[in-house]
Amino acid sequence: MKINLTLLLIILTMTIFAQQGWQFQNSNLINNEYGAIFALNKDTVYVMADNGVFNKTYDGGTTWINQNIGFTESFFDLSFVDSDTGYCVGQNGKIIKTIDGGTNWTSVAPVLTKNIFSIFLKSESEIWAVGDSGLILNSTDYGLTWNQSSIINKRLNSIGFKDSIGIIVGNDGTLLKSINNGVNWTIENSTTTNDLYSLCITPNYAYALSGWTSDELDFYYYFDASEILKTDDFTNWSTIFVGSVIPGLSRMFFVNDSTGFNLSSNCTTNGDCGIIIRKSDDFASNWGLSFDNWNPPVGSVGIEYSDLFFINDTIGYALCGNNILKTTDGGTLVNIKKIENSPLINMYPNPLTTEILNFEINNNAIVGLEIYDFSGKLLIETILSNSQEKLNLSNLNNGIYLVKLFYGSNQYETKKLTILK
Repeated sequence: MKINLTLLLIILTMTIFAQQGWQFQNSNLINNEYGAIFALNKDTVYVMADNGVFNKTYDGGTTWINQNIGFTESFFDLSFVDSDTGYCVGQNGKIIKTIDGGTNWTSVAPVLTKNIFSIFLKSESEIWAVGDSGLILNSTDYGLTWNQSSIINKRLNSIGFKDSIGIIVGNDGTLLKSINNGVNWTIENSTTTNDLYSLCITPNYAYALSGWTSDELDFYYYFDASEILKTDDFTNWSTIFVGSVIPGLSRMFFVNDSTGFNLSSNCTTNGDCGIIIRKSDDFASNWGLSFDNWNPPVGSVGIEYSDLFFINDTIGYALCGNNILKTTDGGTLVNIKKIENSPLINMYPNPLTTEILNFEINNNAIVGLEIYDFSGKLLIETILSNSQEKLNLSNLNNGIYLVKLFYGSNQYETKKLTILK
């Protein structure tokens, strides 16, 4: 589809500003969809990709050492105790361990067929992991032996601890809590039936993404969220609606109680692949654009799958498909902001029960308009330049759509449109 010059300028502006905060690394990954990234310090970073491809850098990403460690599974989480000892979990119950900085890896898991999605190193010797069908694994002897338990038959996506308090989140709103270092787990009320994943625990808060995950039986793993659950007492959870995000959020990382990042990634039907990173400085209440790029240098991105890791308030890394990104300035916010309830435009009727959608535009504004379905497919792209505009939507079926409106080069808003003809 031929894009209007005004919209092209908007996209270019967003991309130029975005480069201030995040830079692509010299990744040598190929055909990677999943994987995990872990930064031990500002210079030492480890990446585990699909099919046992392991990458590491000791100079902050200037050079990467690549090796195939001899496993064929996809891996979903990675954590290191120090520069030598690390663990990684993935498909078919695979848990692998290294004691030489990733040069050699050995399998240390019990015989399992269930996928494992998250690992947490509570101490040098105590390791926790969770996965499909309510699987909870725990080792207290450096991974030599494992205890296996399950209290609910739901896919468990993420685990974390704050001192003696443990939290596990999973599908269908599953929320498990322990107050005695994981000895006992209880089922808690998460206030949602959405799938929960990407758990982040800070000194005084816990956050989790709320949305939906792929079916564990289809061997295609992706995550799509538009809400965040938050608690400051690890008992009562509140829901924050992030917005009609396209593509949906797939990963989140909080640097401290108030500052967090989330990441989205997807590919359009015409083959364009995008990576979008957002940042919040106010306890997840509002999110600004930190990075927006639809032309990554090393090909495909993970489709609604990604990973984020920050060392401190300024230095962070992201993995998305074949792409590795780094920021050294805390992901400086792009000079474009989302506005809600704009006085510039009124869109009606909504829900739409006829074929014509009306727009009233104030202040002689020129507005770029895009309409997407909820899969992220762009359906309509046009310019609104008159005070009164009408848009014929007879070609759209009943359902829910997202209308994105651009005002100049530094403001936009997203409206939800329901069609009930």
